[in-house]
Amino acid sequence: MTPEELFPTRLDERLTETLQDDIGSARLSEFVSETVPSRFSGQLLVAVARAGPNRVAADTALDAAVAVELTWFHQYLHTLPVAASESQQNVHPSYGDDATTAILDGDRLQSPAFVCLSSAIDDPGTTKRCYKLLASRSVEGYERIAQADNAPDPRSFAPIAGVAAVVGSLLSGAGEDPAVEQNARYIARSVPIQTPAGWVDRSASEDVTPAVERLIDAVAFSPADQERLRDLLCQFIEQGTLR
Repeated sequence: MTPEELFPTRLDERLTETLQDDIGSARLSEFVSETVPSRFSGQLLVAVARAGPNRVAADTALDAAVAVELTWFHQYLHTLPVAASESQQNVHPSYGDDATTAILDGDRLQSPAFVCLSSAIDDPGTTKRCYKLLASRSVEGYERIAQADNAPDPRSFAPIAGVAAVVGSLLSGAGEDPAVEQNARYIARSVPIQTPAGWVDRSASEDVTPAVERLIDAVAFSPADQERLRDLLCQFIEQGTLR
């Protein structure tokens, strides 16, 4: 297997270590492993970070990916009460009707997310910029969930995917091209994903090929990196979970 093919397993292992060892929550670890099967945002970050001129080390990229995934889980947990109130069901089997505990568990993820991000990025200014992006896009996603009807909508989670690509691009030395976030968000809308209101398959009507090519042009510098990133993005779109 290539290093890129091993990243899904390694990302899962790193997330499990963080949830069990650093946070010490078996409930959170079980919740994430059973309920949130997609690792799209984290794997997108790794793929972008490894495609740029700096050729980021795998462990560094994984630290940043864990930060993004923890932020995504934070948003997910905060939207559970919204989805439950609209469907008139329990918040989630792991939480029953205890919306407060779900929200508090989500809040517990913010501190280790920042620690992981700080471990991945040496420059304090870049770290601050990335954390602000993660926080603001998480709020944006929550607001989209709150304003939507009960139908599961992957667009509510697209903002996290967008900032994941930006963090990966900054790590790789490719910079913060607005096209990176814009196209990653568009691609995320066509990736199969689990939302608090249910599972969403990709939309056959969405043609993301132009967005994929624009993202590749913005972050991948060599023909080999372009081809590798193209293959990975196609896998994301077709498989969703990559597990």
